Formats: sequence, C-alpha cells, structure tokens
Amino acid sequence: MENTGRVFRQLLQAEPYLFTGGVYDPLGAQLAERVGMKSVYLSGYSMALAQGWSTSRRASPASTSRTSGSRSAAATSPARPSWA
Repeated sequence: MENTGRVFRQLLQAEPYLFTGGVYDPLGAQLAERVGMKSVYLSGYSMALAQGWSTSRRASPASTSRTSGSRSAAATSPARPSWA
C-alpha cells in the first residue's frame, strides 16, 4: 500500500485544482471515494459533533437522550411523572 501522504502530495502537484470535500464519518469518506472524489477531509471535531457530542463539556441533547433511554430501559419499576 502506498503512503497516503505521498499520494496526496502527488495529487497536489499533478492537478491544477484539487477539490477536497469535507465528510463527517468514515462511511461518508467511502461514499465519496466510490463516486470518484480524489481527496476528502475528515475532522475529528466534526465527526464528534455528527455523533452527538456537544461543543462544551456538558452532554448534548442527543447524547443525553441516548443515555437516559438506556437508563430507563434498565429500570426495574415503571417511570411515573411526579403529579400522577
């Protein structure tokens, strides 16, 4: 397997214009490769945001709902609102 950094540098030298599209996960990178893109950009930060991680240290609504859903599924008694 050829070094990907070397391949990228060769593309930069050979192509007058190299479009590098941003993707949010490895599946997006594979899809971009299949449709013929020569390069893609994957940021760890954008991948974390796409997976529901918040920009702050607090849990995002997406991760909170996933966590609370698994907690409620593991609870032994049914959840009831306080007014019931």
